[in-house]
Amino acid sequence: MDNIRIILAALWVAVGFCLVTGAILGLFKPGYIQGLIDGEIDGIKITQNVLTGNAFIMMMPAFMAILSLTLGHPAVRWLNLIICGVLMLLILMTYAYYLTQGVHTWVYYNVLKIYEVTLYFLIIKYSWGWL
Repeated sequence: MDNIRIILAALWVAVGFCLVTGAILGLFKPGYIQGLIDGEIDGIKITQNVLTGNAFIMMMPAFMAILSLTLGHPAVRWLNLIICGVLMLLILMTYAYYLTQGVHTWVYYNVLKIYEVTLYFLIIKYSWGWL
């Protein structure tokens, strides 16, 4: 097994830790748990679609780590590039929503998103250079 596969899998595991850390820290924000009970967080109504989308995003790093180790070279290379592009686009869309709706994020959230985007750039760098 070549080193790029291991590096990509490790980067995806790091993304997963970042997402889980953000989810756990979010529970400590005042009013967050009450928002969960009331069915709305940051102005977003909690629905099955919202939860399904979040489940998809939260499980993507584990799925991509496994695929990075097992899928054939050309396919996994392009899949890494596409999935990172989509996930970075979702981050930008989230920030656009926050800006337009006046939602103020906590510093920990911004730090984790910077870390997450940095990991995506590294995944793109290694995938792009993997010939």
